[in-house]
Amino acid sequence: MISDHNNPKSLSAKARSRRVRFFASLIESLYKTGLLKGKIRILDIGGTFQFWQMNACHMPIDIIEIIEIVNILTIDAELKTIAGIAMKSYSGNALDVSSIHSSHYDIVHSNSLLEHVGDLSAQKAFASNVCQLGTYHFIQTPCRSFPIEPHFYIPFFAFLPLSIKTFLHYNFSLGFMNKEKCWLQARINCENTRLLTHKELLHIFPNSKCIPERLFMLCKSWIITNMTN
Repeated sequence: MISDHNNPKSLSAKARSRRVRFFASLIESLYKTGLLKGKIRILDIGGTFQFWQMNACHMPIDIIEIIEIVNILTIDAELKTIAGIAMKSYSGNALDVSSIHSSHYDIVHSNSLLEHVGDLSAQKAFASNVCQLGTYHFIQTPCRSFPIEPHFYIPFFAFLPLSIKTFLHYNFSLGFMNKEKCWLQARINCENTRLLTHKELLHIFPNSKCIPERLFMLCKSWIITNMTN
């Protein structure tokens, strides 16, 4: 997989920066109203140290005790301080709450992971675990109806039959996805890149708002959160 996460000038990096600033503003608002008190603990599901190295500067560091980063691909790392915020990263699976080091956090954050956890049943389980693990949550995922699919960069790729998706991924490097040499793995990758509809998001997060992030007036991604009124 090809990534532009380390390019701060890319459009996606700028979008992430705006999103983190919005996230920070919601934290500060909850803190000012007394709904968050003391030092807060944040769980970032599917995150990386690299993401926070680019974006931690936007966070309200004085009220954050720690950001714990859990990622199925991560090798456990020692505690780090990034932009004045204590962070640690370890291997875990958001579909298995027993792999998470603590049973509850003030806020659960996740960026562009929900579409990769599996089928709709797995996505529902992910949403349930997010709500179990955190008092508040801030979850971002791409919008299914946006014309350009954000992983493969093929127009309306999400609506193509699985056989065609697999054929394209198996034969070509597309967007951030390298050409997959194994046909079976190509099919698995396509099955596990599942963008959700607005209706599905509302049903798996019934007590949250879906806030659109727009590009050229079109909804490019959704922020699902219970941090707003």
